[in-house]
Amino acid sequence: MNNNSAEASGASRRHIAIITSTRADWGLLSPIARSLSARSDCQVSIIATNMHLDPRLGNTVEEIEADGLQIAARVAMPIAGEGAAADVARADAACMAGMADAFERLRPDMVVVLGDRSEILAAALAATIMRLPIAHIAGGETTSGAIDDAIRHAITQLSSLHLTSTEPYRQKVISMGADPATVINTGAIGVYSSQEPLMSRQELEASLGFAIAPGTLLLTYHPATLDTEATPGQRFEQLLAALDLVGRPLLITYPNNDANGQQIIDRIKAYQQAHPERVNVVPSLGHRRYLSALKYVDAVVGNSSSGIVEVPSAGIPTIDIGPRQQGRIAAPSVIHCLSHDPEKIAAAIRRGLSEEMRDIAAQAVNPYYKPNTLQLIVDAIATFPLQKSQPKADTLYIIPARGGSKGIPHKNIKPLAGKPLICYTIEVALKLAPLSHIILSTDDPEIARVGREAGLIVDYMRPAELATDTSGTREVIIDAMDWAESRGVVFDKVCLLQPTSPLRTVEDVERCLELYTPDVDMVVSVVEATSNPYYNCFETSPSTGFLHISKGDGMLTRRQDAPPAWEYNGAVYVINPEAIRRSPFGAMQRRRPCVVSRDHSIDLDTPLDWAVAETIINTMS
Repeated sequence: MNNNSAEASGASRRHIAIITSTRADWGLLSPIARSLSARSDCQVSIIATNMHLDPRLGNTVEEIEADGLQIAARVAMPIAGEGAAADVARADAACMAGMADAFERLRPDMVVVLGDRSEILAAALAATIMRLPIAHIAGGETTSGAIDDAIRHAITQLSSLHLTSTEPYRQKVISMGADPATVINTGAIGVYSSQEPLMSRQELEASLGFAIAPGTLLLTYHPATLDTEATPGQRFEQLLAALDLVGRPLLITYPNNDANGQQIIDRIKAYQQAHPERVNVVPSLGHRRYLSALKYVDAVVGNSSSGIVEVPSAGIPTIDIGPRQQGRIAAPSVIHCLSHDPEKIAAAIRRGLSEEMRDIAAQAVNPYYKPNTLQLIVDAIATFPLQKSQPKADTLYIIPARGGSKGIPHKNIKPLAGKPLICYTIEVALKLAPLSHIILSTDDPEIARVGREAGLIVDYMRPAELATDTSGTREVIIDAMDWAESRGVVFDKVCLLQPTSPLRTVEDVERCLELYTPDVDMVVSVVEATSNPYYNCFETSPSTGFLHISKGDGMLTRRQDAPPAWEYNGAVYVINPEAIRRSPFGAMQRRRPCVVSRDHSIDLDTPLDWAVAETIINTMS
């Protein structure tokens, strides 16, 4: 199945990009992706990043394809060294850039993210800047021992649709300012997934390459990223010392690639070598193997969220170590041990293995369970009203901004109310179009720099011969059109947005676009003329030198009796590409007006115009 097929998608299908960065989150997202793909009103693109593309973890993108879904984009995140905080931050920056490229190419209508990892925040930031609505799964939760808390809440603030795991988490998201209508308690998708068919012991052990010994504990431990008293490696050594006191067989999985996670991996390898008779290690179980393993182990130990969310549904105890998951809602089968003292950890593990605790776990109600979680999530993503759909790529936007200006020197980047003039127009264009369909036509490197800083891709420079005082607008437009077509940009109309109209709005442009049809040469924004040729606009007679009315018989005594007259306000021109190639503006016959208010019609040409515009902007702010 090719999820990127434009032919197969149809104009009415909602295009949904699902971001997955680890084998674990794909286990949660997989049923959602499959269900959305099965709908006739949805098209799904999978964007894989981070641990999926790490050869040390087996390039797990293959598991996504095994689910019958193709990878629409692969966003690499090179993490160097020992995974120190600075390395992770740099990797996230690379992720954000790669996500921007993927979004620009795929042009989804909505982006779906899950959880609280830093690379997911990078993806959400890219989506927000590119004005793509975000559906966030598992917001509103609390994990006070890790930076995940801040990341999760940041993603919540960037998102339009919130799918929470419990009702208290729903209320938390609402308390953060979300519209209650956009926040849905769906239950946890991980708990729902645990109801799917799991592997038999024989299948699981064949997949792992070893047998699971009776009495085994499943151990997953991640860096507690807000712990300043000890390194992740030191904390893990304390946990290993506790496990030596307990003496149980262990199935250990690697941590995620949070900062300094390599310290834990190094100690896992050394511990396995020291205790080969009772320790088996799997870098990543994946969701199905993980849930299957829960059937054959006695308890889960560590600080993974899965121990809080999914494990209670398996009917076995969880021993949660340290503060990483502190604050999460938990079933009575979860034992919290905040101390890192090996004796206290060992005591907590022994309590978890007691008959009393096993009975409690067998009867515990999982607060994250809802019977219809998958359907709630899928229906919400597929039908949630999008406040602003992805900008249409059928219009080429051209912003003409040459370096020379006689009336106001270097006018296009001169600060207007504290912001370069051209930025007002760029902001409007970015709300209307993908980056591929916006051309800043300039000959000036400084204007190009300002355009890039404002968010544009500026890789077209206007030829010098089209940047003189006598250069025609028509020729400037045609050259930009030719350049765009040479790069494979497809468009059926051109929208010219002159920087000298800073007060034009997105709505002004959209109204002009709505009036455009292929049978017109141009839609142009106009304002009612201050002088009317039927009433107070006069010409001089060549024979007498006396004034006479420009049009009509001069008998009108009231302006309102005169037919309305319009003048171009310079804000918006929506142009038929064939018409502009055929003839200059003045020769176009089929020009349709779009009336724009006078407040939005100031065209900056003189210092007085500038002062008036600045006054209006300052008053509005």
